Amino acid sequence: MLELVAGGGRTEALRANGAAGFFAAMSTVAEHSADLLVLIDKDGLLVYANPAASALFGVAIEDAIGTSAISFLHPDDAARVTRRFLELLRLPGGTMTDTVRFVSTSHEVRILEIVSTNCVHNPEVEGLIVNGRDITERKLLESELMEQSLHDALTGLPNRTLFIDRAERLLSLARRDQTAISVLFIDLDNFKTFNDGLGHHGGDELLVAASRRMNNVLRSEDLLCRFGGDEFVVLVNPRSLDSSAELLALRINEVLRSPFQIDGRVISVTASIGVASGREPSVEDLIREADIAMYQAKAAGKNQVVTFVPQMETLANDRLQLVIDLQRAIEQDEFVVHFQPIIDIRDRSMTGLEALVRWDHPHRGRLAPADFITSAEENGMIVDIGRIVLRASCEKAVRWRLTQRGLTLAVNLSARQLSSATLLDDVRRILAETGFEPSSLVLEITETTIMRDADAATGRLRELKDLGVRLAMDDFGTGYSSLSYLRQIPVDILKIDRSFVADLHDSPEAAAIVRSLIDLGKTLDLELIAEGVELEVQLDELERQRCNMAQGFLFARPMSPEDLEAMLEAAPSGKAASFAGPDASPRS
Repeated sequence: MLELVAGGGRTEALRANGAAGFFAAMSTVAEHSADLLVLIDKDGLLVYANPAASALFGVAIEDAIGTSAISFLHPDDAARVTRRFLELLRLPGGTMTDTVRFVSTSHEVRILEIVSTNCVHNPEVEGLIVNGRDITERKLLESELMEQSLHDALTGLPNRTLFIDRAERLLSLARRDQTAISVLFIDLDNFKTFNDGLGHHGGDELLVAASRRMNNVLRSEDLLCRFGGDEFVVLVNPRSLDSSAELLALRINEVLRSPFQIDGRVISVTASIGVASGREPSVEDLIREADIAMYQAKAAGKNQVVTFVPQMETLANDRLQLVIDLQRAIEQDEFVVHFQPIIDIRDRSMTGLEALVRWDHPHRGRLAPADFITSAEENGMIVDIGRIVLRASCEKAVRWRLTQRGLTLAVNLSARQLSSATLLDDVRRILAETGFEPSSLVLEITETTIMRDADAATGRLRELKDLGVRLAMDDFGTGYSSLSYLRQIPVDILKIDRSFVADLHDSPEAAAIVRSLIDLGKTLDLELIAEGVELEVQLDELERQRCNMAQGFLFARPMSPEDLEAMLEAAPSGKAASFAGPDASPRS
């Protein structure tokens, strides 16, 4: 059998015989070609090399002639190429194509596409003609593009494509070994609020910092990927598992809770994490199950780790259907607004109304906000719903002449609305188009919403104040506001949360908290409204502590527009109704 062997002798005999014509014929083209062109005899020795080949090998042409062709090949390619050349030698006139790495004497590696033709039986050639084109730059670019296609550009983490590939391989091994792999689906809580407050640059910086922390918690066998936005997924290798996937998820959440320094601000981040494990489902099924569990963690109050169980499938389908129904409700105007009176505690006269949205679902009947607001907030549809509620409320306020009656109209703003780029234009346009007096409109924002990013919220609230509207901090006392921020936030009204009012009559601690909140509000020259007043003894205590206003079932439940309009019409001309007791009809 022929073998390609290394040798140091020259092959002058071949040059002097039949190949002489070949050299003469190809010299003009070959000597000026940018592509490699060599002739190799049947023993694997170089008979001819053009200048391009000489430059590639890093040796003079005269030094290359007579040396073994394989001496210039990359060691990892030498055995394969030798085998293929031997195969080619058995095929007179045959052709072989390949991609081969060559190494120069200076150890530079170049990648060539070669075409080898067996002309051993041609008396004018008697060897293998090898033509090669340098594709090193192209291959490096392809490799770079492949790397980019498999990794996230921002964080450098593997992306979904690479995750699926690795997970499918690991799942095959898990099935063979009768083990299970685990997937963690991680979603940073309230990231949109951070992103809006910090700006996209700051939001990107937060994502990079969070990804580094999470990666540091994982073992080398685990794989952290970014699926997009603030969603990350971890592939947990069961062979390296020294604790449960749930404990790993808890460690991730723990390391995220340590404050981040982003653009001079201290940011505390939590995550909702879903866990799914198994060996029978597909990789996509595991991802979907972990995603479902993550949404359950969100629903449980965020900053949670939840493991998937089959019953969650039904909940996920219900959640999807709710999103579909909400979109239809927006398009078909299925939302209605009810109004709850706000009462002056001193004379129990009505001072204003709070607008509360309801959803007339075609199959489920009338739904309260608790049934759909969370989903609308998560999916961004709360911005459209909020716009609908504000317009409908202002239109009715003008029709009922609330301003002339000395009444205010309060409308709630969610966190998503407060961060919406269209909020200011929406409020300005609706006030202009309905003709409602800005000073009679009160926009309510929860304390927790404001304190997620107090600096950004304060700026947006000041812009709203410039429109002439008034601002109320809802659910006051349940969040984490500091006195320094409270002095800067341009609110006019504090609404004491119903949880304190509920225990006001039989809890000294609750009474002390309410008293402190009222004193704080008066110190800051703010109006105070107590929410959820249901008992006369609660009202008596609020009156004793000199709280300004109250609302709750003691006076009236949220009323339909028709009922409220009838009540207003029954009041003396130009005046508001007065409330005398529990669920009492207003008195003129």
